[in-house]
Amino acid sequence: MAGAAPTLLLLTAVCGAAVACSGGPPPTPPEAPPQQVDISTPDRLGPYLAATVTGRAGSHRFLFAPSAACRSVLSSGTRASYLPEGRFGTLRGPTGPATCEPVGVNGLAAWRDQLPQRRSQYLQPREQARLRPAGRGPGVLLARGSLPLALELRFPSPEDIVAVLPDSLGCRALLSSGSGMLEYRARGPEVLVFPDEGCPVLGLARPLALD
Repeated sequence: MAGAAPTLLLLTAVCGAAVACSGGPPPTPPEAPPQQVDISTPDRLGPYLAATVTGRAGSHRFLFAPSAACRSVLSSGTRASYLPEGRFGTLRGPTGPATCEPVGVNGLAAWRDQLPQRRSQYLQPREQARLRPAGRGPGVLLARGSLPLALELRFPSPEDIVAVLPDSLGCRALLSSGSGMLEYRARGPEVLVFPDEGCPVLGLARPLALD
């Protein structure tokens, strides 16, 4: 009987792959349960709402559209449920059916560090980026344009994206010129940076319809 267990495991694997042994489909894997998280009081950052979401895995500063649903979830208290759905997850308030999906992240190092790396940490790819002014917030500039290296952070549609930049002389010069060489760094506090202008990208977000 010593070989019975491996044989049974192999048969189980074959049955699961072929969906033929039991005459029906394999059982659906259970959905990941929602995680309880703490939400900070939201602030305005240009057209976005910004709030820090803290759970077992750490904290992320997310950007949200100022929709009625997001206002309801973010203002419903300091606790919410975080569901692993969508690009950045989904928040659900403690009461009612309202849900809110973040549209961006303002804190790229923490976001990068929890993603599987796409390439060697010793490489520093560089790509041309094009940006134009798109607003401002407290101490920051908002710029909209094409940042191909946003793909390193799993951001969709990098050809049309909003970047959060510090309100510095270097970043103002970058926006005046309209383009610059963007660099991705797999380690350290800076993730996406325009090294020639000394201008780091602090956050990325999907453009809103009201932009």
